[in-house]
Amino acid sequence: MPYLRSLGYSEKEMRFENPITVQAGSRKVTLYSDIEILVDGRPEIIIDAKKPSHTINDTDVLQVTSYAKLVDVQSAYCAFVTNGHDLKGVNVSTGAAMPGIPSKNQLISSLSRRPKNILTGIQLREVRSTLVTIMSQDVLYRVIKECKDIIEKQALIRSDQSFKEMTKILLVKMNEERRALKEARENRFSRQWLQVSAEASGAQQLEVFRKLFEEATNKYSGIYDDDDVSIQIKDEDALLKVVDRLEPFSFLGTGDDIKGAVYEIFLKTTLRGEFDQYFTPRELVDYIVEASDPQYGERFVDPAAGSGGFLIKAFTHVNQVLQTSGRPAHDILVDERELVEKHIWGQEADYDLHVLTKINMIMHGDGWNNIYQGDSLLGGHLPYGTFDLVLENPPFTTSYGNKAVLKNYETAFGRDSQELDILFVELSIRLLKPGGRMFIILPEGLLNLPAYRDFRDWLLGKVWLSQTISLPAGAFQPFGRSASKTCILAVIKKDATSAPPKYVFGAVANNIGYDTGKTTYKALERNDLVDILKESQEFFSGVHQIGRDGSVAAWCPQSDINTERIDAGRILSGAQNEDGCTPLGEMFDVKSDFTPLNTDSLYSYLEVPWISDIHGCIQRIDSVKGSDLTASRLRALDSGDIYLTRINPRKKRIGIVPTDAPHPVMVSGEVYTLKWKDNNHLPYESRYAIIPILRSDAITQQICNLSTGSSSSRARISVDSLKELQIPTHLLGNRHIAEEQSKNIQIATDAYWNAINSVNHVMESIL
Repeated sequence: MPYLRSLGYSEKEMRFENPITVQAGSRKVTLYSDIEILVDGRPEIIIDAKKPSHTINDTDVLQVTSYAKLVDVQSAYCAFVTNGHDLKGVNVSTGAAMPGIPSKNQLISSLSRRPKNILTGIQLREVRSTLVTIMSQDVLYRVIKECKDIIEKQALIRSDQSFKEMTKILLVKMNEERRALKEARENRFSRQWLQVSAEASGAQQLEVFRKLFEEATNKYSGIYDDDDVSIQIKDEDALLKVVDRLEPFSFLGTGDDIKGAVYEIFLKTTLRGEFDQYFTPRELVDYIVEASDPQYGERFVDPAAGSGGFLIKAFTHVNQVLQTSGRPAHDILVDERELVEKHIWGQEADYDLHVLTKINMIMHGDGWNNIYQGDSLLGGHLPYGTFDLVLENPPFTTSYGNKAVLKNYETAFGRDSQELDILFVELSIRLLKPGGRMFIILPEGLLNLPAYRDFRDWLLGKVWLSQTISLPAGAFQPFGRSASKTCILAVIKKDATSAPPKYVFGAVANNIGYDTGKTTYKALERNDLVDILKESQEFFSGVHQIGRDGSVAAWCPQSDINTERIDAGRILSGAQNEDGCTPLGEMFDVKSDFTPLNTDSLYSYLEVPWISDIHGCIQRIDSVKGSDLTASRLRALDSGDIYLTRINPRKKRIGIVPTDAPHPVMVSGEVYTLKWKDNNHLPYESRYAIIPILRSDAITQQICNLSTGSSSSRARISVDSLKELQIPTHLLGNRHIAEEQSKNIQIATDAYWNAINSVNHVMESIL
């Protein structure tokens, strides 16, 4: 309120929580404006207030703009949405973005020059449908599921074919929405229109609808194969029920975010579980497209197009730039046609998915002309060396064994099979022009596991590293139930005439806008990718913390990159401020020696779970015969040794072997020993002071960043990476204090062990 007063507005000129009821077809919703600013009693500025934690998106802007169009006979002048620190606004008449709320004097001046903005009946219908769609996404999910059930159970279309019939009905709806807006004519996708038209022509309503489908396929020829260009539904009542349920919703008039949500709902309800493996979450698509920033005139391609998410977002990104360029309308139309006909390319192996990609492109505007069906690895459709940008999420770690194809790929030379993701990386680099960019989602193990070092050697011979973003384990858990640890990799194809980028950007994202621990999608407010994108746009030194949950970002010199590791953890390690830090390897040797297992021997054996993740102390040691152990070799710990478990470092299983523990204590290869060595930073008497430092949140995050593995629970840190760990010297403290801390840690460890054993003895004696 103080801000609005500073612009010259008084509370007498404002209206709060004003309701408006919107009806489209049989659907009705009521929504409220947070603040309306009135001029001569008429609302001219509409403001929608969101929570500070909410990230403002295009849907929010669309919602408040739609409200502004319906709030009075004449639309309000402008509409804004804010979360208290970000503000987005739009001129309702022109659609142009507005950088800020106008002052009262500016508003009065603008209103004196504004032409009347009274919407036609067709426009009002579309705005109402848009608002109903925005406010009823859960309802729409149920409606599309109902439609699919009607097609299968009443029209008796097989479940594997019902989604295809849904795409045909959807195509008619989209064609009618576009026709009604462009030609200012009645939208014929309604039960009422079909009934009137059938009565006038003497035809069945089903036949009338089939003619609408024929019109749509004539306009968008090539979407379906010749033997698939017909409506298979023969039950007229079933078709009319589907039309009746879909009529209130808008698929084309809504903004890009809602179109994407509508399409996701459509896919989820029609493809069921089969859909998940082909879907890239919108949060990841948004980051990749914004980070790659495709420009008008650039050709972009997705050779593993799936359901078309990357191509849609890239198209709308470029198209938004065109629409807000301020150039003459005719020039924009020419450029837009050039964009959709020549610059958007994709290929998908699955026929049904490639149809869905085309439908998705039509829903968002156009650009389906160069979407092909077939195995991209075979070549033929996508011309090599012609693309400025590749955006993709290829299949993960799936083996490909077509030897006729493999012989054409360097990464498969001499092999009977190769992983698909690696082959798609090579294909994508072939597709790029020199200097072209690739943004791809990959298993993070390709960037850091020793088994893939040959791949990294090959890759860095072809490209310069640009950025790498580590995603949380489970990023694809709601989409195919994959727990794989994945990442976003961005590279630039080497160009003999250009210098490599001086620095590489890296980040670890722990929050990405949805729950990665569930098998069904659940949106969350926190999305660190938004802040990571901002961090990637300007160089800085050191490591920046993002949010509260350990997300971090940094820049690293390109000259520091080598094939040992090219993941975000390596970049963050390289960017760690070494001034005032000491590598752990200067103070401790990391021992990983093994002892052969003797099946006849009896061992004092420590299982990793018996090391507390609360304080790091040993809670139990069992007497186990060698023949009962699955390992072929063991590691030995002596009393007073510092141990550190390399698996799942977030558990912080770091501590000391108690003085009175059995000798020796045998452990699996998941446990390292830290042996003090002579150094100028931490004396022998203070050696145990390193334990609380290693268990601190900041150092734990460092260890996690340096760990590698397919998921967070299986992440492991190597000996060499552990030696590189940067320990801030100030944490080592005063030598006298550190020595006292070291003694206290040993005393507490021994006391805990003795107490645990006393409790065990008491319990055993009772039993």
